[in-house]
Amino acid sequence: MQGKIVRLREIDDIALGFIFLGITALVLGIAMLIGSVSGLVYFANHGLKATTLMVNTMYNGIAFVICSGMSLLMTSMLVFTIKNEIVLKGIEYISLLSVLFTAANVIRELVQGTNFFEFGVAFVALAICGVLYYAICNIKKRIEYMMDLQKIRDTLDDSLKDVG
Repeated sequence: MQGKIVRLREIDDIALGFIFLGITALVLGIAMLIGSVSGLVYFANHGLKATTLMVNTMYNGIAFVICSGMSLLMTSMLVFTIKNEIVLKGIEYISLLSVLFTAANVIRELVQGTNFFEFGVAFVALAICGVLYYAICNIKKRIEYMMDLQKIRDTLDDSLKDVG
C-alpha cells in the first residue's frame, strides 16, 4: 500500500478535520481540568486562596471536554449513522450548553476584570466551543439530509415492489 491514497468510506476531509479538532480540544480540556484541579488541591492543602486563573481554567476545561466530546460523537455518527432525531437534538443542545457556559465565563471575566490574559483565554475557549458547535449543527444537518434520502429511497423501493 505504499504510495497509494486510501479514502475511508463516508469520511471526507472536512469530517476528518473536525475529528482532529475534537480530539485536540478534548486533550486540551482534559489537560486544563487536570492542571486546575491539581492546583486547587495543592492550594487547599497549603491553606492558600485559589486564583481566578485556576477557576477560569477549570470552567474552560469543562466546556472543552463537553463540546469536543459532542463533536467527536456527532462526527462519528457520520460514519455510523444513527437514525434517531432525539439523539441528534440532545447532542446539539448539550453542545449549545457548553457554548453558553463558556460565554458566561467570558462575561464573568469582563465583570471581574482581573487581567487581559484570563479574558483572552476565556475568549479563545468561547471561539473554539463556538466553532465546534457550528460544526455540530452542520453535521446534524448532513445526517438529517442522509436520513431524508434514506426515507425517500425506502419509499421508492416500497412503491417499486408494489408495481412489480
